[in-house]
Amino acid sequence: MAKRKTRSRTPKKLRYAFIGAGGIAGAHMRYLKEMDDVELVAMADISKAGMEAKAEQYGIDGIYTDVRKMLAEVKPDAVSVCTPNGAHAEGSILASQAGAHVMVEKPMAMSAKEAEKMIRAAKAKRRKLVIGFQYRFDPKTTFIKDAVDAGRMGKVLYGRIQA
Repeated sequence: MAKRKTRSRTPKKLRYAFIGAGGIAGAHMRYLKEMDDVELVAMADISKAGMEAKAEQYGIDGIYTDVRKMLAEVKPDAVSVCTPNGAHAEGSILASQAGAHVMVEKPMAMSAKEAEKMIRAAKAKRRKLVIGFQYRFDPKTTFIKDAVDAGRMGKVLYGRIQA
């Protein structure tokens, strides 16, 4: 029997892009840049000047003012949609249609109808669509949720949390 050759393969990096390059995009970039299996490849925003500093800081080569052009040329594996709330649906749908997985900031959309369109677009291309609820699994959040579920807080009628 012939012995099968084994190759040492470097895992493929997740090619990540951004729609919207404002404040919250910087937070996404900062954490994603630390990951060995992620490559930040492009961003699209209406403000070219706003993108230049982030491109230099995070080593991102692709700067686009046209989202469709970025998606077509770069073909990212995943996209963070970090636009103003009213543009979440459009960016998410375009990214899904281009074949990218999508992480969109909250709120997901401006209406249930927009959200349904986003979900359909992702499902049609068999892509993931994730909404950024960053505190969902935080230990403090799960402690409070567990306490409520166990009835240790009585009947909760109202809650307000401020960080």
